[in-house]
Amino acid sequence: MADNTEDLTYHVHRPVLDYGTFATKYRETFRRKRSLLEVARDEAKQQCGGCTGRHWVSRLLNLVPIAEPTCSPTLWRGSLPACFHIPQGLAYGLLASLKPINGLYTSLFPVFIFGIFGRSRHLSIGTFSLMALLLSDMIEANYEAYIRRMPGNFSAPMNYTGAEYAKLQTAVVGTFAASALILTVGILRLGFFMRYMSDAMLKGFTAAAAVQVVVSQLPLLLGIQPERSNSHFRIVASLINQFKVIKSTNFVTLGISIGSIIILYLVKEFVNPRVKKKIRVPLPIELIMIVISLLVSKFAKFNEKLQVAIVGEVPRGLPSPLVPDFGFLPAMLPAAIPVGLVGGVVTMSLAKMYCLEFQYSYDFNEDFAILGVSSLVSSFFQCFFACGALARNSVVV
Repeated sequence: MADNTEDLTYHVHRPVLDYGTFATKYRETFRRKRSLLEVARDEAKQQCGGCTGRHWVSRLLNLVPIAEPTCSPTLWRGSLPACFHIPQGLAYGLLASLKPINGLYTSLFPVFIFGIFGRSRHLSIGTFSLMALLLSDMIEANYEAYIRRMPGNFSAPMNYTGAEYAKLQTAVVGTFAASALILTVGILRLGFFMRYMSDAMLKGFTAAAAVQVVVSQLPLLLGIQPERSNSHFRIVASLINQFKVIKSTNFVTLGISIGSIIILYLVKEFVNPRVKKKIRVPLPIELIMIVISLLVSKFAKFNEKLQVAIVGEVPRGLPSPLVPDFGFLPAMLPAAIPVGLVGGVVTMSLAKMYCLEFQYSYDFNEDFAILGVSSLVSSFFQCFFACGALARNSVVV
């Protein structure tokens, strides 16, 4: 029979039925079109029917992942990237053409919201150099337009000059627009595209971001002030501008930078593996280095005697709420779109990279929405757009 497979045939005998006969014969009932109110009522019954108190507690805990028992071991690890927020917030606030205190605010409000409601086990959002550069471009290109729409007798609040207040309003309005975009992506469940990003693409994206970070940090490491570049080939143009002023390198700043890098590398590669075997947690060398450098800089008067750049005076306390000028929102929408998209993709790329590495499920739509909400709410507290950062996340893992 196996040799005569060509002669085999397959016959299907099936009665021909119209829809009415089929429904009558197989007892199918015709469903009338339900109203929106009936759909909502039936869905509520399905979701709430038979719910016990324990079930509701479980649902509430699901809304706040930080309350889950599995999150308790990560609280200590969360304190490690927190050490990065202070110096990064101060530096990236300046890099974004704002005051250093705005970077600290960004390291507090959105981080607090995302830390409570965020789903990823490894994401640490906050300030990021690439995002600060994008925001700086957005601010420098639009703040003069905001100055022109200010009344002639305008008095800037909160000890800001007119230009500083215009830059701050440009930043918070752009942040509001970018956050609303990311929130919409999460609500409409458009985060599915992250599932189609290959591992090679993720690594290439993060590697390119790392190159951008290194280039943006070189002036701070060398203590130089190169001319700002608006070229499309920014990395190359930035390197050229940096080499033009390489003769003005502050060698004390360079020595502090190299010494800090060497110490951080040695502790992370050789000391922490041995420490973790005994106390199960790494040595917080980042925090130790920050405290030591602050004390040495203060008492040795590096700024006065050796011209080492310092942040300067930082206001105390929490900021007063600042309502974004929504009349300026339409003008900021085109510039805010790349800020939101780049910030969202960078953050979710890191989230996907770590969920693949540690093999746990992850809903990108939920964190897109939470990322949008965290920066949207924070825009009322003088914060700019927050996203994931390579350095902080590498400390978490």
